[in-house]
Amino acid sequence: MRGRFFVKGQWDWRLATAVFLMAIFGLVMVYSSSYFIMGYEYGDPQRLMIKETAFILIGLGVMWAASHIDHRLIRRWAVPINIMAVILYFLLLTPLGVAHKGGLRWVAILKWAGIDSLTIMPSEVAKYAGIIALATVLTAKGHERFSKAWWFLVICPPIYIVATLLQPDLSTAIVIVVAYVSTLFFAGLNMMYIFAAGGAGVFAVIGLILTQGYRMRRIQAFIDPFSDPLDKGYQTLQSLFAVASGGLSGVGLANGRQKMLYLPLSYNDYIFSIIAEELGFIGCLALVFILSLLVLSGYKVTANAPDKFSTFLAGGIISQIAVQSIMNMYVSVNMVPSTGIPFPIISYGGTSLVLTLTALGLVLGISRHENKQKPKAYANVEQKNYHSLERAKR
Repeated sequence: MRGRFFVKGQWDWRLATAVFLMAIFGLVMVYSSSYFIMGYEYGDPQRLMIKETAFILIGLGVMWAASHIDHRLIRRWAVPINIMAVILYFLLLTPLGVAHKGGLRWVAILKWAGIDSLTIMPSEVAKYAGIIALATVLTAKGHERFSKAWWFLVICPPIYIVATLLQPDLSTAIVIVVAYVSTLFFAGLNMMYIFAAGGAGVFAVIGLILTQGYRMRRIQAFIDPFSDPLDKGYQTLQSLFAVASGGLSGVGLANGRQKMLYLPLSYNDYIFSIIAEELGFIGCLALVFILSLLVLSGYKVTANAPDKFSTFLAGGIISQIAVQSIMNMYVSVNMVPSTGIPFPIISYGGTSLVLTLTALGLVLGISRHENKQKPKAYANVEQKNYHSLERAKR
């Protein structure tokens, strides 16, 4: 583009600052929301905080490493990354698969060594592997479009969606679909196709809800949680009680009561409810501000990305984080039916945290190669040359 050139520089400091602030915010709130139940169940109030600290340090280290990788190498690694994601889904069907609360969603990767506690969620890997696959396919040229690897990458995103639905995990499948559609949006897909796909997706979701009784009960609890306050509406009501108790400034950090065995998964799916209770509207507003800084800075990197692949990659990653964050907050205030969606970086969870920070490392790496405006000195030289040419014409 005329008047622009590619430079290699530092991280986008706004995006990096937002990531670090969210990591610190999340660590504090994971400890505050988990210390009571960890002390009650395990006799160790710091149990989750220690694990979360380790995950954050690992995630930040991997993020730093990812930010120094040339993003063009990720395109070359697209096939191995997606092969790994497909293998993880197949491992769910082996003795390494771990079922919990009716869902087969985790793989105990070191179960063969007697370590069952280290698990990974294939759907978390699929979120970003699918975005890489789509970005690679959308930038394929010439002979690449007819290669076997290209066709493998084409079928990977649908495989991830179907495999996630079969776990069953409808909410995560919806987040994956939105992330993939966002990538297509940045690729310039006609909005009519997006709206058509969205309409088809809505009908598909309705069909999946109608065919599963537990999903219908969730919808009923969403519409009227008081109809079954001790069962299906319990989580929703306890979450609303937490949010309502917070008021403007909250009851004080670590002083919340809903985490005391009232609100299940207070350190994961419903951590935003604890934030609202303990820090109030002001605390929620601070978190939304940090999240907005992260998302807007990420989209700025997307807009200034040096090539199409990095544009599609950064746009898909940031959109996925934004959508998942909004869904988590909406669940806490009962604006959408209850789903098992964690808050990126804020909620407790090793796989989600490390992979999210790794993906953000790729975005930070892209920001180091942003397509930036020429320095003022160059602009002055061009302006002088322009006026010299104009004088010569006269």
